[in-house]
Amino acid sequence: FACANEDAGLYLVYKYNLAKAWVEATSGRTLLMDVCEAGNLKAARFLIEKRGAKIHAQTGYSELQISIFGSTRPTEGKLSPIFFAAKSGNPELIKYLVIKGADVNSRSNFGATPLMHAVSGGHVEAGKILISARANVHAKMDVRVSQSDMRGVGNIEEILTAYRRAKTLGNQEILDLLIKAGAHR
Repeated sequence: FACANEDAGLYLVYKYNLAKAWVEATSGRTLLMDVCEAGNLKAARFLIEKRGAKIHAQTGYSELQISIFGSTRPTEGKLSPIFFAAKSGNPELIKYLVIKGADVNSRSNFGATPLMHAVSGGHVEAGKILISARANVHAKMDVRVSQSDMRGVGNIEEILTAYRRAKTLGNQEILDLLIKAGAHR
């Protein structure tokens, strides 16, 4: 779905009804989520309008597990397609999902927002769209998230808000956007 030719991804979802098998094969991620992560507006539109894909579906959550074989990183959980679209940075896809009723202020299990995901990816235009759709620029992640839950992600203080993420990444354009929108420094 991530190829430069959106029509190829559209063909796959049109030709093959993979929705049920996809959820089983990916341990709970929907086909729409992965299409959104690839930034494929055409395939997302088809899945929503023709196959009834749910824009409010959410990923599951699994805790950090440590065994004699090592540890498995927890999954963030409660991510809906808007998070994946924000991660892809496709502003037109984000606009479409917002028009269809996606919640730009939804929260993951860790308290992250779609805006935080867009900022982490360095996606200025996606950030603009989310902010214009009234994304909360003041949102903070859940401070109770333990550092062990965030293993491999970095210091929780550096990613606690969209502003802190942009500052940590050194992305002045996104910082300026967030400041203009009233984000706390």
